[in-house]
Amino acid sequence: MTTFVPDTFNALDENIKQIMMETTEEMAKGMKKYLKKENVKNEEEYKEYCYYVAGTVGEGLTKLFEETGMQEAGTLKNAVEMGMVLQMVNIIRDVHEDFEKQERIFWPMNVVHKHVSGMQELIENPNGKGREALNDMIGITLDIIPETIEYLEAIQHENIYQFCALPQMMAIATLLKCMDNDRVLKRNVKISKMEMMTIMKQANNKKQLRAFYEKYMDKMMVKIKQMKGNLQKMMLMQKVIRVQQELKGKTTTQASSSSLLRNYST
Repeated sequence: MTTFVPDTFNALDENIKQIMMETTEEMAKGMKKYLKKENVKNEEEYKEYCYYVAGTVGEGLTKLFEETGMQEAGTLKNAVEMGMVLQMVNIIRDVHEDFEKQERIFWPMNVVHKHVSGMQELIENPNGKGREALNDMIGITLDIIPETIEYLEAIQHENIYQFCALPQMMAIATLLKCMDNDRVLKRNVKISKMEMMTIMKQANNKKQLRAFYEKYMDKMMVKIKQMKGNLQKMMLMQKVIRVQQELKGKTTTQASSSSLLRNYST
């Protein structure tokens, strides 16, 4: 029983083993670096941390898809972002649990200190200031959603698509659930089992991908319109609009973005 993992690994093709070893080594290097840090200082470090613990996985899996012939080499871009989005959503959702168990969170301190004095005050959420930090974290995640959609649409094999699409779609639903939600700072927030089952069915059909993202971006926009604080509201609107424009195959210009903002603001 104890030799199952090494025996299975040793039976793999040499190229596959090499990809797995390189991926694991890169991940371990980064995790060791952040193990010694008390916190994540800024967005640059935050994104680097998410790369090491999850972006490397997206990168490694993509190399495996190509090496096994299930995906044409060079056709999947943004593999790193695929992994990072999942990690970012987990970090947002698990903030209370991380603080309770480790007295540590992985939110960048420059985002936290923009709104509150520190981690304890973030969790206490005085006057909704913790919620404002939460919404900034969601904005950072929204920045790389267009890249993950591009990746999913480029997948050629049905099984790989289903394997990748389901966690991405679950992450989007969780992000919506967390948006402007004080409860995230008090406990772990999850989507309902009914919603989970619906998403699982949608993830089986690649033709439903754009419709799924369009639906959830529309839901986010409705939620944003109900928020307080005009500056943060406009920031989040712009990020959602960028995703919506990507779904329509359009390039978001300053003019088109401003026009859409006016429509949503009325």
